[in-house]
Amino acid sequence: MVSTSDSIWTKLLYSSDSFRWDKEELMDVLHWWKQILGAAVGIMCGVVPFVHLSGFLVFLGVVIPLTMMFYQSYLRVDQEEYGGHLELIVDGLPFAFGTFLLVWILVYNGFHDTSTIEF
Repeated sequence: MVSTSDSIWTKLLYSSDSFRWDKEELMDVLHWWKQILGAAVGIMCGVVPFVHLSGFLVFLGVVIPLTMMFYQSYLRVDQEEYGGHLELIVDGLPFAFGTFLLVWILVYNGFHDTSTIEF
């Protein structure tokens, strides 16, 4: 059984229905989850090579559903106790978007010859 004095890492590894997340801890975990997803999607979009609106749509289409699945299925939190879906999804999303853009641009330019691209 996990107590409230355990570290966040312990709480993540031994997620349980009987455990209640502190709102600040949950928001921190979801923030870093989105950062990791943003970097991973940025790598994918840079390697594949997605350009223009398609990369942004892939980011939103991956990060939002996986975040919802993470806090509903794995962490087993009731979203209404923490402000609803919108608050749990939007909190930290702009920072994850910035990480996504940075990684996407760096990986894309590293893998593909951009000197011949015409706009």
